[in-house]
Amino acid sequence: MRLTNFRKRLMSATTFNKTSSQQQVSTRTLPSAWQIIVGTLGIVTVLAFVVYLVTAINFRNRSFIGATLTHTLVVNAGRPTGNEAWTGLNAGLMRNDRVVAINGESLYPTDALTDFTTARSNYNSILDGLAPDTPIDVTILRRGTDLTGCTGFDSELSSCTYSIIPSDNFPDIDFLAYFVFGYISGILQVILGMTILWYKSDTKSGLIAAAIAFGSALYTGGLFDIGTQAILAPMWIIGVCSVSASMIILGLNFPTR
Repeated sequence: MRLTNFRKRLMSATTFNKTSSQQQVSTRTLPSAWQIIVGTLGIVTVLAFVVYLVTAINFRNRSFIGATLTHTLVVNAGRPTGNEAWTGLNAGLMRNDRVVAINGESLYPTDALTDFTTARSNYNSILDGLAPDTPIDVTILRRGTDLTGCTGFDSELSSCTYSIIPSDNFPDIDFLAYFVFGYISGILQVILGMTILWYKSDTKSGLIAAAIAFGSALYTGGLFDIGTQAILAPMWIIGVCSVSASMIILGLNFPTR
């Protein structure tokens, strides 16, 4: 009798364990909304890094006027990191100068100077078609009036023209400093995020950590793009926002008692 009861209990416990295991497997095979969101962020990050690499290589292989410009063609704070001089800065270009014309031809389709997409496209086309060691006249708008060598443009700006011989491409040492280091750092963060997502996707802390890794990767890997061409500016903003949101969620949920 006792042996029979023991067998019944054993069979009942075995059945319960099998049911629990089946429920756990069933639960794990159905991803939650947060798993889908973080997984999608990981896929978007990988695709963004492909675009970052392609556009950066195109930028590096294009003739370089000797100054880095934002997507609105404004000279930014970029400076040479090696011994190779930047011809545009040496010729007189300064931070916050806005490039509006090359060789006397406006980069903008209208006098309003507001179509930045067309202006950037025209700028790239001109540089792509330049023969080595070909001098160009770069016209910029600079804040201030009565500037030496410049003419008045309006009540606040002056128009200045500088003769520049562009380099054949963006210097290797500067490409390494401005793009490669940040890109490799971002790749490592992508790998970290994927690893965490693979092993810890069923935990809240794992999803938060993966989201932080992917967002940080978008931010780090996209610094060169956001500072020059801003082709994936929305992705960069998503990266910054995802890191901020994940840190807020982390602060609200951890540590737990």
